[in-house]
Amino acid sequence: MTQEKYIETDIFDYIAEPQSRAQRKHIIIVNGCGGSGKDTFCEMLSHLAEVKHISVITTIKKIAKFFGWDGKKDDAGRKLLSDLKIAADAYNGFTWRELLDEIAAFAINPTLQILAVDMREKKQIQEMKERFNAKTVLVYNPRVQPINTNPADKNVMDIEYDYEILNDGSLQDLAQEAYEFLKKLEEDGK
Repeated sequence: MTQEKYIETDIFDYIAEPQSRAQRKHIIIVNGCGGSGKDTFCEMLSHLAEVKHISVITTIKKIAKFFGWDGKKDDAGRKLLSDLKIAADAYNGFTWRELLDEIAAFAINPTLQILAVDMREKKQIQEMKERFNAKTVLVYNPRVQPINTNPADKNVMDIEYDYEILNDGSLQDLAQEAYEFLKKLEEDGK
């Protein structure tokens, strides 16, 4: 059995099967416009549960730096990252394969409860929902303008989300949002 088949069957079954509250595992897709507070929201969650926060473009960022990217997420930098991801995925499904490895590690880690994945592409998000019962979370800040300069960011607001987090207040307000979200996630997972 190939590693990918193992991930798609055994680990999916493990994540999807009923578990005690202490053992319950959740995969969440965290999305939102650049600067909306996605990282801060995940940090707040990590104070309440055992969370691993990953991005599907971590390796893409390393590749971009090799090409001279300065790490700035301005319009040009975001377009470069989006274009590199599209090329890598078209070539061999690179970011999806890396994500499957992360899901496999998450599934067998006895302490982790939540795998929070930064992901923008609607097709991959839908596949995560179907294969791994992932839940989608939009972190929304009305003071942040949508980014329309690349395909990855352009469609953030066109996705139907399972949960929406309004980030228009203080850090304490966002911490409360994280707490309320975790309660809803646990309740919905019963």
